[in-house]
Amino acid sequence: MRNVVLARIDERMLHGQVCTKWMQATHANVIVLADDDLVNDKFTCKIFMGMKPAGTELEILTVEQAITYLKEDSPANEKVMLLTKCAQSFLRMREQGAAYEKIICGSAAVSGNKYGKRTRLIRDLYASESEKEAMRALIGDGVEMVYQLAIDNTPVDLAKLLKK
Repeated sequence: MRNVVLARIDERMLHGQVCTKWMQATHANVIVLADDDLVNDKFTCKIFMGMKPAGTELEILTVEQAITYLKEDSPANEKVMLLTKCAQSFLRMREQGAAYEKIICGSAAVSGNKYGKRTRLIRDLYASESEKEAMRALIGDGVEMVYQLAIDNTPVDLAKLLKK
């Protein structure tokens, strides 16, 4: 199994906070963006390739490709930061054998998207009913889920918020 040092849901995926603060905190040297639509968005892929920190490998994969990648043996000293846009992707990966103990949720906006009508969970984290169901399933499978927009913010346990 790959050594996943950070699993994060963030609608923006790769941005300044991720490329600086989260990279420094985790010492990640590989970033995996797992998103079925992103793979076919060559323009955004090119932008993300230009944003990756020097000395860091960037993999842009479909969720199925990410499952295969994550199940491979990790090379020595590899530290993977795994980013997706939604909980459903993490649930699919988990159901297929990908391993991670904690998922940190960043921002997910209300704006028009394919996930369905989203309601506010906390601050700038919005989730549709199907996203909430996926989060509950992950938590039920022993995955800790927290909301933490920035590294210096106090994590908020999502299990408590999802019981409502």
